[in-house]
Amino acid sequence: MPTRAVRRKEKSPDGMEPAGMPATDRIPPQAIFDNLPDATFAIDTAGIVIAWNRAMEKSTGIPAADMVGRGDFAYAVPFYGRKRPMLIDLIDEPDEKIREWGYTSLKRKGDAIVAENPTIYSDNTVRVLWGLAAPIRDTDGNRIGAIQSIADVTRRWARETALENTVQKFREILDNIGAATVIIGEDDLISFVNPEFGRILGYVREEIEGKKKWMEFVAPEDIRILQNVARKKALASDDPVRYEVRLIRWDGELRNAMLAITRIPGTPKLVVTILDITDKIRAESAVQQANQKLNVLNSVIRHDILNHLTVLKGNLDLALETNTDPAQRAVLDKEFAATNAIQSLIVFTRDYQDIGIVQPAWQDVREAVSKSVAGIRSEKFPLAVDIQGVEIYADRLLPRVFANLISYAMKSGRNTTRIRIYSEESFEELHIICEDDGTGIPPGMKEKIFSRQFTGETGPGLYLAREILSITGITIRETGIACGGACFEIRVPRGVYRFPAPQQ
Repeated sequence: MPTRAVRRKEKSPDGMEPAGMPATDRIPPQAIFDNLPDATFAIDTAGIVIAWNRAMEKSTGIPAADMVGRGDFAYAVPFYGRKRPMLIDLIDEPDEKIREWGYTSLKRKGDAIVAENPTIYSDNTVRVLWGLAAPIRDTDGNRIGAIQSIADVTRRWARETALENTVQKFREILDNIGAATVIIGEDDLISFVNPEFGRILGYVREEIEGKKKWMEFVAPEDIRILQNVARKKALASDDPVRYEVRLIRWDGELRNAMLAITRIPGTPKLVVTILDITDKIRAESAVQQANQKLNVLNSVIRHDILNHLTVLKGNLDLALETNTDPAQRAVLDKEFAATNAIQSLIVFTRDYQDIGIVQPAWQDVREAVSKSVAGIRSEKFPLAVDIQGVEIYADRLLPRVFANLISYAMKSGRNTTRIRIYSEESFEELHIICEDDGTGIPPGMKEKIFSRQFTGETGPGLYLAREILSITGITIRETGIACGGACFEIRVPRGVYRFPAPQQ
């Protein structure tokens, strides 16, 4: 079987190295040390400089020939302007002792030590020196000296200091604002909370930052929408995303809160501001319950009064039929008119008490008009509704507004043949117009018809309409021309109307 020839390595004439060895394998250690990119020097166990590389010469302006062989901390003078221990001399000292010499950001990596140290140069400028020092040992592990690399990190230190100061300022701002504020990482872990958050939920900062996820404070029933919807919407939008949720205090109590979730630009982190609305909701609920109880009481009393009025009106009507004395009949007519007026006022209180009981809502105007005419016999007056795809934020009694406007046009306008309702958007608001071709309203009556004391054919219906609209800041006025028909202009401010897209 053939054997494979093995080529022997030939030695060089001096017998030290194989012939043909690359030149890079014959670079002496001193040459490598001299060409290190970082300014580096070494000392022996007596503190005598034994090496001073080219980067150190360039950094200090001192040739190696002038520094090698010197001791007594002479190597510190180019950096500190005086003789003093440097990091290379403090390797074996405890950290507290090293910090006494002004070193910061102290870290140990095995036998090596890394630290930073500010100093004032000869030109009175503050410089920050970064140092890495380590012992030098022989092949038996005996300590024979030490080595240190030095770098000027003043610019980096200045940037980090400026950033730290900025962060500190923002923390101070966030710590002193009235709203609870939380910063949340990509993993939902809370990295920052301000004192107000702790006050609301009963925790201290040290219990939360870096330890808890924000979903731990949300009621289980509300977690799903926050996890699946809120984060996605917040990361996709530059505007705050708002949600009302319930938060859990340390003692298990639920607190109602309004969250505003905003993405920190360029990061997956979120800033959440929290407004505790528990007391507000409780107060609103208490008022609503009180109003509901008052409404029940008013309904009972109103029902009893109307029953008594019905009996009274029946007796008066009977007396009018049987009494032939003109003087007495005149008195009975006045009493009968008074009972009718009382009955109208009682009925009005029934309508008025429902205003503001239920939270306002976005309502389609065309649908509200359709509901308003459900109980009105308007076949005599053709009604044109030229409104499509418009919603306004108004009290739930909005249909009653249009019912009163249409009733007014039907009852007070002579020779009315048409009623038209349409909308126009101006620069700052939306106008909803209800106009007819009747006799119109005289200038002196344009404001009086909206007063509670107005005693026209429609009674205080227009007063009721104005009150219903005012719940959400909507106003109404009459702008028609006398003998040219009535024109009621409902003015809806920006933000209280919208044009929703049709459902697909």
